[in-house]
Amino acid sequence: MLELCRKRSMARLLAGLAAAAPPGCSYDFFPPTWQLPGQLRDFLAAAKAAGRKATFIVKPDAGCQGKGIRLLQGGSEAAVLRSLAGMATLQAVAQAYIPRPLLINGLKFDLRVYVLVADVDPLRVFIYKEGLVRFCTTPYSKPTSRNLDCAYMHLTNYAVNKQNAEAFVAPGSSGSDHGSGTGAPHSAAGSSSDDETGEIPATAQQQCRQG
Repeated sequence: MLELCRKRSMARLLAGLAAAAPPGCSYDFFPPTWQLPGQLRDFLAAAKAAGRKATFIVKPDAGCQGKGIRLLQGGSEAAVLRSLAGMATLQAVAQAYIPRPLLINGLKFDLRVYVLVADVDPLRVFIYKEGLVRFCTTPYSKPTSRNLDCAYMHLTNYAVNKQNAEAFVAPGSSGSDHGSGTGAPHSAAGSSSDDETGEIPATAQQQCRQG
């Protein structure tokens, strides 16, 4: 299970699948990724080649709730290493940051989809009909040196955005159904979003068992 839950091992598995994919099968649904510290030299070379206009996101291997995530700009190896030196651990993954993401009402968001893998051979997967949409609480702007540290703009983690007292709207409260809340079900607002553990809600578990 840790092979899927840890970011470096997941990156390794995705890279292996991409390398083994038959011609015409695209794996461009995830950005270029480097496993650190093993691929540090490759990452530094890519960051230098991309230049200062490129942005990268570095995530601790075993992190959660947005803790320890850092955005940095490309450029010289020395500058990138200085940014990495401020991290608590270098057991991490570095990824090319998507500078023009999809937005809802000007805010970054992500989708959490709950699935049950009942078997892998043959593959049997149940997808729960409901999911979670998580929002940032600061309108998105293209990354610059001045906003790289604005977690409320770049990270959708509920644990991060609930600290934004000026813009946070609790799930189920007035205004949370207008895209200004931090989390809402796919179909409607109002479900609790304080779900950083990755656990499937009890209703989803029951429906999966019945499915």
